[in-house]
Amino acid sequence: RTAARRLSAAAADRDGTARGGAARAEASKASSRSRLAKGGGAAAKGGERLAEQRIQKDAKRTRARSNEDVEIERMSQWNEQAGNSSGGEASGRALALELEPAFESSISYNIGTLYMYSHAAAPLTDMLAAWVKSVQTGPRLAPWDQDPINKRVLAAGLRRHPRDKRLALTFNGRLAMGVLPMLQFTTSFTYFIHRERRESVGSFAYALHAIFGHGKDKLRKTFIFREAGVWHDPPAYYDPSRTFLTYSTALPSRTQLLAEGGFEIIQLQLAEFARAVRLAAALNRTLLLPRLRCGNAAMAYPCYAWYHRAMAYFGWAVSQRVNMPRVCPLYYWMAERALVDLAGKFPAVQVRESGFFRNPRFAPAGGGPALATASLRLCAEGQGCTPADGAADGRGKDGGAEGKPVSHPGKTGFGRLAAVLARARDTPVLHVRGVGALELSDAPSSVPPLSAIEPLGRGHWCNPCPITRKAAGVQVGTGPRRQLEQFCRAEARGAIGTSPHRTCCAPDERGCRRCGEGEKAPLNPKALAWPVSDWLRGWASLQYPAEFEAVKETWQCSHPYCTGRDRKAFP
Repeated sequence: RTAARRLSAAAADRDGTARGGAARAEASKASSRSRLAKGGGAAAKGGERLAEQRIQKDAKRTRARSNEDVEIERMSQWNEQAGNSSGGEASGRALALELEPAFESSISYNIGTLYMYSHAAAPLTDMLAAWVKSVQTGPRLAPWDQDPINKRVLAAGLRRHPRDKRLALTFNGRLAMGVLPMLQFTTSFTYFIHRERRESVGSFAYALHAIFGHGKDKLRKTFIFREAGVWHDPPAYYDPSRTFLTYSTALPSRTQLLAEGGFEIIQLQLAEFARAVRLAAALNRTLLLPRLRCGNAAMAYPCYAWYHRAMAYFGWAVSQRVNMPRVCPLYYWMAERALVDLAGKFPAVQVRESGFFRNPRFAPAGGGPALATASLRLCAEGQGCTPADGAADGRGKDGGAEGKPVSHPGKTGFGRLAAVLARARDTPVLHVRGVGALELSDAPSSVPPLSAIEPLGRGHWCNPCPITRKAAGVQVGTGPRRQLEQFCRAEARGAIGTSPHRTCCAPDERGCRRCGEGEKAPLNPKALAWPVSDWLRGWASLQYPAEFEAVKETWQCSHPYCTGRDRKAFP
């Protein structure tokens, strides 16, 4: 919500609605064109014209090609080499983005990562002393230090730099400050949620800060850094003698589900995850956590992430909503504390982050032989699957390629399944397809029941389309949820003019109603910025479920969050 006010038009067009950033202070007498971020081995300089050219090309497409594997591998390698030559080598291959406009970013500087110039030692010393004083409120420290530091220190006498539009004068004019490019000096938000935007301009991240809002405790911060490949665990964590279980999601085969969208996209994956945890524990294998496919079509977001909401009583939040990432980071859906507690009760439950095989601290991925992989396909009832005559032989290669595949009914006893997989017991990786069909009976006592696993990924999911100020929690399997999802589809079509369905609201007793003819003009799809075009046109392209197709022209949402009848929450 605040990003549109913080960023200039150029920065907003470059990065959608990026949040945060790393602040850099320097003496006001220093050359305003000095862009080198000392101490980090990375330069925040040049490339602005090239970046804009790439952005213009990117605006012609609605989705950037994902390069997540490359970034995880590069981040972990840079971290492993601890600032040797890799940073300099990478700067020749990846675009170094320009500084953000510092004055326009003044609503909230993210001060988690700082680069300071030694020639400004005297005013910096005074400023840091002011920081210390600002966060002391009597005998206690301020619960959130960024707020008083921003308001009482950085904003004091804040004004544009007279010679450089990218810099700002701060601390009563004694220091010049720049904001490093947010796509490269990242927070957990800009690292994961804006990954596609970073890829689209040909850049890579140099730093990751697990910010307070997305990493309040040590455990969550650890999970964030592990997923990015930059956390150093004890050597036992990377034990190469460990065996693993990986699995494929059923989403690619659910064409109708993907065509219609909706929370079932996430719900199906969470159900598969719960069964994969049971299977891995039963086979005494370590589970590689899945990459949860989210995206805009799922029409759901973690409730605390308010910036993914799309609607308000005044209409679409076109300049405020942030796209949901195609792949949700773990902190968006995994209850880390619940996972640790479950492993404490059931030690057979062991997991590793999805990029674990690419971590150079894991020996086989750091130059050793490829991991042999056995393959298992679990069949749902009615698929005509019979128990395999043979057994998995483990002659496959790393990366999910199959050895001799084995098919087996998903509804099975542990003894029968273990016998089929006996020859693959010591194979490093077992890759499973159809894990959602698993109904495992006679499981060892070391295997947790589904009821104990489901809270790991349950989270608190909300629908992005209520027009009230109150978020609408997703209620699995209920009619109102379907109403709000259809509201997303119908209103998106109306917004870009492919359907007459438009809702007009007022913050009075009229509430919400169908718009009259000419009351609200549709948006011009060709004039929409890249992020808005991506999600708004994406929702408009979703198929209507059968129950709504027959009444699509006359249908009206009956949920109180799209009618305005809930007066306590509207507007």
